[in-house]
Amino acid sequence: MLSIIWGILKIIGIVILAVLGILLVLILIVLFVPLRYEGRTAGRFTAGETDEGNLEGGSAYCARFRVSWLLRIVTVRVRADENGVKYKIKLFGIPIRSSEKKETAGEESREESIHVSMPDEAVGQRQYGNSEELEEPLTAQSLGNEMREEEPDRLLEEKEERGFFRKLTVKVICFFRKLAEKFKDFFRRIQYTYGKFRDKIKKAGEKFHLVRDFLEDEENKEMFHFLWAKGKKALKHIFPRKLSGSVAFSLEDPAATGRVLMGLGFLYPFLKDRIRVTPLFENRNHVSGELNFKGRIRAFSLLIIAMRVWFNKKFRAFMKRGQKLRENLS
Repeated sequence: MLSIIWGILKIIGIVILAVLGILLVLILIVLFVPLRYEGRTAGRFTAGETDEGNLEGGSAYCARFRVSWLLRIVTVRVRADENGVKYKIKLFGIPIRSSEKKETAGEESREESIHVSMPDEAVGQRQYGNSEELEEPLTAQSLGNEMREEEPDRLLEEKEERGFFRKLTVKVICFFRKLAEKFKDFFRRIQYTYGKFRDKIKKAGEKFHLVRDFLEDEENKEMFHFLWAKGKKALKHIFPRKLSGSVAFSLEDPAATGRVLMGLGFLYPFLKDRIRVTPLFENRNHVSGELNFKGRIRAFSLLIIAMRVWFNKKFRAFMKRGQKLRENLS
């Protein structure tokens, strides 16, 4: 019985060790097998007149990019030109994803006619009759009645006049009161805005002093230099190991072409003899050239750089100071 249990445990242990070994091998492959990339680009842009005086213009470009990993078991190809971008992903040489689509039969377009029915116009005729006014005959009795009715009307008119002047006086007083309240409210707003602006200026000054003290701190300066050195090392690892190409350019103003060439002279320590730059000094805008590059990226190298930064005690203290600065600024 014990031998059976021991045999089962031995099998389980062997399986676990095999799984762990496979995982370890996969991790080592991911860390140490580099991701290789290469590409080639070529293009041309022209606008202006040729030497013969003919107008010329147009642009054309083509770019190819390939990424492969683990002896090209996984391959990604990308091509871009005026027609668009196309890509293809292969696994063991078998396409598993591609931007190319099979052409399907075109569907017949159907044109739908839209008929708008106009509503019938309703024709109606309207007849207007002339109303006749009936006038009553004027008599002495009716004249007396009118005189008696005029007296209370005159009294009402006098009351209405007195009420009108009283209402007008009240409206004028209310208008000036409202105008005074608006002026007071306007000056209160100006005072509030000025106080708010002054507080913002004061807070901005305090934040400026906090940021300045953070940047001028000697430990922070040392950490900035450390991060810059590690960042350059990472970029150097990612940057293509093989780079070659040529560029020819011209501007409408030959003097501008010379100034651009002078500015490109500052990039010579980086480009060296790998990229040739040729000025044409033609009276037109023209740029043409090609670029070939090839490089690799190893995850283990980037991981080592990241670990050296992360496990640095000064970097952790720097991150704490940065967190404190962010809290003070917020």
